[in-house]
Amino acid sequence: MNFTNLYSAHTKGALHDYHDEILQIFQERLSSKADLFVDLVNYYKGLPIVYPAKVLAVQYDNLEIDVNPHQAAAVANDKYTLIRSRFFPHDIVAHVQYVDINRHTVAFNKLCYVELLADNRAALRLNLEPPAEAIVKYDSGIFAGAIPDISINGLAVLTDSYMHLDTGVDVSVQFMLPDLEQQRHIPMVVPAKLVAFEADKAPYRFRFRIAPEKDQEKMISKYCLQRQVEIIRNLKEIVER
Repeated sequence: MNFTNLYSAHTKGALHDYHDEILQIFQERLSSKADLFVDLVNYYKGLPIVYPAKVLAVQYDNLEIDVNPHQAAAVANDKYTLIRSRFFPHDIVAHVQYVDINRHTVAFNKLCYVELLADNRAALRLNLEPPAEAIVKYDSGIFAGAIPDISINGLAVLTDSYMHLDTGVDVSVQFMLPDLEQQRHIPMVVPAKLVAFEADKAPYRFRFRIAPEKDQEKMISKYCLQRQVEIIRNLKEIVER
């Protein structure tokens, strides 16, 4: 999973500088023999999964942590977690070395200080599975893509072809919104404004701020609530296997 859009990295040094520094602090805290707890954060399919976790050891350049079973399931899917602790000046992104869901233990490496951008979002942004087909229309053209995530005030569109759009351009986005309760799809056309795009390589990601009408906003909000229930149910099923 590409989770780099959730944070921005602090760049005071190379990755191994952060990693070594962070592991050293953990090792020093563990040497005091007191239990060491942190909070772990995952955005599993867009839904924040946050539980306390107990740091067990620093071994073989890895950080070993005892985690909540639901967190272990999220980590196994996402291949990362974000660590928060009062002992560190910033949040920490940690990549997964291995996960044991049954024993709810995880080993992390490649630790780095980050700023969590997802905290600044005005509304919860959840993944659509499968992504919804979309048509984006603007003054000088039209293009097709897929919507991988949505909130009541924003969405992203992925496309294999790079589109020359300026930030701030006004568009309309046409798509079919799932209604998970009624097992149907609702046609939507919402005005939107381009706020950011990632154009390094395909698929290109264009992020839009949307301005749905009141009834459209209610339908998107309803979908997001349905999706949260579905995501939580999915996590429970993984843990109970």
